[in-house]
Amino acid sequence: MSAPPCFVDLILPLAVPGLFTYAVPAEAGRVEVGMRVAVPFGRGRKLYSGLVRRVHHQHPGYKQVRAVLSILDAAPVVTPEQLELWDRMAEHYLCAIGEVMIAALPGQLSLSSETRLIAGPELSEADATTGRASLLLQALQAREVITLGEAGELLGVKDPMPVVKKLMEQRTLLLEEELRNTWKPKKVQFVALAAEARTE
Repeated sequence: MSAPPCFVDLILPLAVPGLFTYAVPAEAGRVEVGMRVAVPFGRGRKLYSGLVRRVHHQHPGYKQVRAVLSILDAAPVVTPEQLELWDRMAEHYLCAIGEVMIAALPGQLSLSSETRLIAGPELSEADATTGRASLLLQALQAREVITLGEAGELLGVKDPMPVVKKLMEQRTLLLEEELRNTWKPKKVQFVALAAEARTE
């Protein structure tokens, strides 16, 4: 007997109320609360990384339920306690849970079609990369910056995130925000007496 279909209720990084239900294909793999998944939203090829708020087997009743394209994490990136805090914040500040997600989640984890991709520090070591990954890196070398949506069009796929994620792990590709948010220590210059000048 086959297992019942799996559904997830997602928080999307948008200023829209409520959660959004998607189907999880059997081949997508295991999904848990607190993981990120790549999903289409709205018209066209817009993609977002939604955060799983609930996993269940209850059909939402829509005529057509859109499917999760891929699971982005091997383990949850947000804990149940953090999600409960998000709920309280949304209620207290009278805002959408997606707005709390935007504020609380590091920019590197909030992927969307508008996310800008740039070449990473290990790009010169990626000569052995083949297939779609190679095509994407060649585009970055030629154009320096492309969006995640443009990457999907270039690769001819609905969901370029698996390729992007692999290249990010290899440091051959970075998110522009990751580079912009790199921490740098603040340095202040001081003048001090030499040791021989400290005596009478």
